[in-house]
Amino acid sequence: AQANGSRSAATKSSRKDSLEMRMACRWLVVAVSIAALARGEVRYVETSGLDIGACSAAPCASLRYAISQAASGDIVELGPGTHTGSGNCNLDPGAAGKVGLTIRGREGRDGTVVDLGQQGRFLRLDETAGETRVEDLTVINGFCLALPSGSRYGAGIAMEINSTARLARLALSAMDCASSEIIFGGEYSGGALFLRSARALISDVLVSGNRANHGAGVACWGEESSRFEDSVFDHNEGTEWAGTI
Repeated sequence: AQANGSRSAATKSSRKDSLEMRMACRWLVVAVSIAALARGEVRYVETSGLDIGACSAAPCASLRYAISQAASGDIVELGPGTHTGSGNCNLDPGAAGKVGLTIRGREGRDGTVVDLGQQGRFLRLDETAGETRVEDLTVINGFCLALPSGSRYGAGIAMEINSTARLARLALSAMDCASSEIIFGGEYSGGALFLRSARALISDVLVSGNRANHGAGVACWGEESSRFEDSVFDHNEGTEWAGTI
């Protein structure tokens, strides 16, 4: 009887362990599924692409079109090479209703370049864009004088009120935000990066060879609380005031 009781207790314990294992596996599947959803769908951009379709089965040609097809939380991935043209500059994901996108280069900043061709800036980000991530790119040839009056700042990336953008492993160079017109208050400042009351995190960026009336590398205004980590600033020229920052 005692042996039978021991076997019965062992069977109950085994069943309990089996049930707990099944429940744990189910929770693991749910967690993995949620994580996959959080990463979003990948939208591809290639220099040889076409701006048709959803940019997921076949690559598109421009960031602007890919962003228009993306849902909030999606990844927009640029293939190797140099991406040019009006479809790759003056982008504002938040204004397009896109929150928390990741914009990244597939081959890193040494292999993926966005050449703005002096047509304006690369990106404007504020709180409406959420925690947008920009990673693994080189961005060159931004030009403030191509921007509308009142927003001629930040020829690379402008992060404004309550932006929580995350920039990582970028190179920004040959940005020009200089002018013979001297305006104090933001205009013609922030050759590469412009920050106004933002809460961004910028890590491992190389900011070199940029010009602006002030803050050729970075210009900060307002109640600014962004943070830089492990970044390099080199040969940035402030034509009136501060060079790097």
